[in-house]
Amino acid sequence: MNILLLILSLIICPSLIGCGIVKTYMLIKSKIQKAGSPERESAFCRLSVYLPTGAIIILALAGAINLLAVFTNMTISKSGMIFGICVLILTLISAVCSVLIAISSNTKIGGSSKIDNSSKINDRSKISNSSKISSHKNNSQIKSNHLGTKEKVLLVLSLFAAIAQIVIIAVGKNMTYYGDQTLETVVSFVSTDHIYSVDPLTGLQYLNDYPFRLALQCLPFFYSVLSRIFNITPLVLTWHIMPVFWLICGYCTIIRISDSIFKKASLKILMFLCFEFLLWCNDAASGATGFNIFHAGYNSVVVLELLLVYWTLGTLFSHNTYATILAIAVEPLVASTRFGLGACFFITIVFIIISKIPAAKRLIASADGRTGGEDGKA
Repeated sequence: MNILLLILSLIICPSLIGCGIVKTYMLIKSKIQKAGSPERESAFCRLSVYLPTGAIIILALAGAINLLAVFTNMTISKSGMIFGICVLILTLISAVCSVLIAISSNTKIGGSSKIDNSSKINDRSKISNSSKISSHKNNSQIKSNHLGTKEKVLLVLSLFAAIAQIVIIAVGKNMTYYGDQTLETVVSFVSTDHIYSVDPLTGLQYLNDYPFRLALQCLPFFYSVLSRIFNITPLVLTWHIMPVFWLICGYCTIIRISDSIFKKASLKILMFLCFEFLLWCNDAASGATGFNIFHAGYNSVVVLELLLVYWTLGTLFSHNTYATILAIAVEPLVASTRFGLGACFFITIVFIIISKIPAAKRLIASADGRTGGEDGKA
């Protein structure tokens, strides 16, 4: 029962938070640009935007409370209670904002449709012409959205690879990744109710102060808080539940990138997804992406690659400066960086340099025109 509640919380809370933030940002952006109400996003777009956005916001919140606990020597119980209350409040506010924005957009659409109907009554010829054009557009959209045999085969292969990964990680046996102490750190946090009060490997108190770069990373704190709130053992949470969650976030981010690059070309999108998902199934080489997903899907390297790096690429293609800055700021709270500048920062720099090339500039501009700023994450 506790595991089911945790799974529902990991899906519902980040999705609602991401939905509220994206919709609010898009509404503010449309008001500033005086572009009217923002465009409605498809379910495909919502799947690939809301969940990773909310997950990154929650990681940022966990990193802030983790630093507060480090500097104030706060217990895991107290800091976990603060974290849970903040997430709950943020979820409720985001849900209310999403509902209000949806109601206001529906009201505007209803009012505009009434105006259109009154104008159409006065001009019967325009009615027939517009109906013919709209029916022609709908028929073309239905034909373009229809999946052929190749698309269906690629979709089945992608789903099979994704489901196989999730099942193997959720119920299969795991191993300790060389040099990784995430599980031991979470166990020490939960047992002592303090952050880095003892050495995770020996169980003895530190003779000297522990490195600040370890205290800066929030994943052990995040896992410890979830373990205490839902009363789940650190082993099950760290090795089986959280890797599946980060993997699903990786699916969402890679879907978003493929949709941005290949526009509405369903065959190219599915080929890209099938290639990525099958590549992630390969765990032959130690340290490769597939190996890390299967055997160390809980550590900072996997979270950095599946969530932050791919999410940064998606925001760069849609020119969302605030979202890119957020990824760069959250990365030091998740993984070890060089003076606070990690992979997201260098990817941004390389992307900016490459975007100055004329051919690459046209590709990025076409992707941005397709997305229309739908990745608008604040």
